[in-house]
Amino acid sequence: MKYLNFDNNSFNGEILSWFGCFTELQGLFLYLNNFIGVIPSTLGNLSKLEKLNLFSNNLEAKFPLTIGNLSNLKDLYLGNTCLSGLKSGFR
Repeated sequence: MKYLNFDNNSFNGEILSWFGCFTELQGLFLYLNNFIGVIPSTLGNLSKLEKLNLFSNNLEAKFPLTIGNLSNLKDLYLGNTCLSGLKSGFR
């Protein structure tokens, strides 16, 4: 599986850590839901991930440093969340 799309489904609760087990994923789309809490650090295991979209969720925790492990990441969408902890040198 290359892409996993759960957008606009009114899912709630925390983003499950097992998403990090899909190591072949190139795209993970969880936008327009009601996810809360932290982005699981296990998402840093998705070394082939190119697109991550968490737009418009109720995420209010610090951004996990493991996201820096995503060396193939080209598109990251975090709009309409309340995340904190992004470093000024993050690219």
